[in-house]
Amino acid sequence: MPNRFSIGTANFSQPYGVFSSGHALSSVEIDKILSIANQNNITTFDTASAYGDLSPTFKNLIDAEIVTKFSVLSDKNHVIRQLNKLREHLSIDSIYGILIHDPQHLNYIEKQDFQNFVSRLQTEAKVKHVGISVYTPAELFQFSDIYMPSLIQVPLNPLNQAFLEDKVQDFIQSNRIETHARSLFLQGILLNQDLPAHLSDLSELVKKFKHQSQGFKNELSAILCWALKQKLITKWVVGLMSAAHLTEILSTALEVDKQEAPDFSFFKNNYHPLIDPRNWKKL
Repeated sequence: MPNRFSIGTANFSQPYGVFSSGHALSSVEIDKILSIANQNNITTFDTASAYGDLSPTFKNLIDAEIVTKFSVLSDKNHVIRQLNKLREHLSIDSIYGILIHDPQHLNYIEKQDFQNFVSRLQTEAKVKHVGISVYTPAELFQFSDIYMPSLIQVPLNPLNQAFLEDKVQDFIQSNRIETHARSLFLQGILLNQDLPAHLSDLSELVKKFKHQSQGFKNELSAILCWALKQKLITKWVVGLMSAAHLTEILSTALEVDKQEAPDFSFFKNNYHPLIDPRNWKKL
């Protein structure tokens, strides 16, 4: 069961999320998280160059599968140097995956040039999977016209199910694209009792979500039960507030593994702009 999870590292070096305390996780707390991950065979870690140099944090990991991200606008030689530096610091033979993290800049990509870059990533930096982190299915389709990814990261939670539409699932499965999902808890909004004031327009959807979760011990149980039934998703990228948070996620996942998933189908046709965190800063 735990191998369905990937550890998000955004708050390992900086505050992250709408419910952030304003501080990054302490080194002591990070060590506890990594210890729990090792004990539960969680080897995938989602990171990005924007998070800072996390190689000292990961130095004691065994067989770490690192998924990192880069900008379309980045200098290609610099990207390759950084990947090789990361491999050297972590003493790993390869980088599991590298993803474009700014799909809004896809128009800057020249197809043949990017395909040549992919070859360099595979040969010079020993990258296994090249792909993209997207926000919408349209971005995935646009990128696939340039290069068919072998790995993607998508937003997915009960309120945002765009990537569960039949045509999207069919595309991903027919092209054998490994899919990791983020934003499972919508930066903690689905687990908290109160919404931040600037997201109050989501209150009716969140109220409906909580109603549909009533057959479970709590919202975390309902979300994990639903998530673990999504066969499309290979890894769920979870951001953590503490080591205790990871322990709770893992124990709850085991508890709900055999339960029937809650019915969140209501949200498939009830799109709201605020289910996309990119829109939060505009308010």
